[in-house]
Amino acid sequence: MSRLAPIALALVALLAAPALAQQLPGSRAELEAYASLDARKYATARRQAEEILAEGPSLIATFVLGSVHYRGEGNHPRGLFLVREAKRMLTARFGEPPTEAAWQLWHKRIMLEEQWLLGEMDRREEQLAALDEHDRFYKPPMDVRRIWPLLKLGRFEEARAIGNEYIHDPNEWTRERAYNG
Repeated sequence: MSRLAPIALALVALLAAPALAQQLPGSRAELEAYASLDARKYATARRQAEEILAEGPSLIATFVLGSVHYRGEGNHPRGLFLVREAKRMLTARFGEPPTEAAWQLWHKRIMLEEQWLLGEMDRREEQLAALDEHDRFYKPPMDVRRIWPLLKLGRFEEARAIGNEYIHDPNEWTRERAYNG
C-alpha cells in the first residue's frame, strides 16, 4: 500500500495542476506552438507558428515566431521586429495595458522578451526604455534587470544604488541579480 501512495499523490498533483495554473488565452494551436517554444523545440514551434500565420494574423504565433528567430536561430533583428509586432497587435486589440488579466500575462511576456532581445543586441538605452514601459503598467518594478544595462552605459552609481537596494531581498533570484547585475 505504501508503494502506491507516491503514485496516487503524483496523480492528484497532475490532475489539479491545470486548475491551479493560470491559463493563457489563445487557441489550442497557438498554445501548442508556445509550449513547443517553451520546451526549446524551435523547429516545431516555427512550423506550428507558420501554419497558424498561414491561416491569418495571430499575435501569439507572431510572438512565437519572433522568439524562435531570437532564441533558436540567432536572428535578433527579425526576432525584435516580430516581438514588437506581436506587442503592437496585442495593444491594438486589448489596450495598453490590456484590461483582461489573462492578456496582461501575454503583455508581460512579450515585454520581457523584448527587453532581453534588446540587451543581447547591446541596445541598452532601448532596453531601459522597455523596462520603463513595463514598470509603467506592472508591479513590482524590474529594477534589478536595470543593473547590467546601466553598467554597460557607464552609469555605475545608478547600477550600484539598485544593487545595494536589493542585496538583502528575500528572493534568491533577485539577490543574485543584485550581486551580479
